Amino acid sequence: MDKNRYRKSWLRAHKSYERKAYTILRKYFRSEANKIAYDFLDKDNYIQTIDNSVNIGGLYTAYFEMYKIIGVIHGERIGKGINRDIKDFNLITFQSEYQRGLFQWLIDNIGFRIVSVRQEYVNFIQQLVLEAFNDGFTTRELSDKIYKLINQRGFYRWQSLRIARTESSAAANRAAMTAGRSSGIVLDKIWISIPDARTRTSPPSKFDHRLMDGVKVGENEYFDVNGEKILYPAAVTTQSGSQSSGGNVINCRCTSAYIPRRDSNGRIIRR
Repeated sequence: MDKNRYRKSWLRAHKSYERKAYTILRKYFRSEANKIAYDFLDKDNYIQTIDNSVNIGGLYTAYFEMYKIIGVIHGERIGKGINRDIKDFNLITFQSEYQRGLFQWLIDNIGFRIVSVRQEYVNFIQQLVLEAFNDGFTTRELSDKIYKLINQRGFYRWQSLRIARTESSAAANRAAMTAGRSSGIVLDKIWISIPDARTRTSPPSKFDHRLMDGVKVGENEYFDVNGEKILYPAAVTTQSGSQSSGGNVINCRCTSAYIPRRDSNGRIIRR
């Protein structure tokens, strides 16, 4: 496998995944902000009113859409790569396996992140309203200001991009693992890092992704990232079942490549 070629291909794909995730998130954040009845807010009720108005169910739906769209696209890419060596990957089998129980998996494994994302957003809107009150805005002026702001192109942009980058990596890498497991052959996986100034290294980070570049393990084995064991880059949980450290997964752009394992005669090993 040409690691540099694979890396370049992944970066192009990841940028498109990130755009898809960002579009979905931006739609959710803008929709929820537009539902708030700003004309009826005052200093006594704005905190509770905003908190009650931002629907977490819509965010779960947005996450499901992100993981489904990105996962299916990337899983198919991985499958095509596997089929260059042996025609055992079946797209329908993969899609069925990947989508089975996906929403429940999100609830069980990413629910804490979704709750956190919603709360950060609620806090953001509440702060905008508080600043308007402190600046002496009337209710009418506040309403006009907030509606104008939330309908600008760059509304909540950087926060949305951070979430999109993290979740698009997690969705794609989880789908790659599922594609490998549904291929019917034995595979190894290789950690592929992005060696640029943004790649986390130790120090200052506790987790060194630059050193992980090229590390190979069995498809069902865990990568050991400075003592934290995860199945794939940006994985939500560790081998012990605990949540992965934010310093290990947030904004991670790494991926894993899957290659068929061969026996001593060079033949691909089937399960």
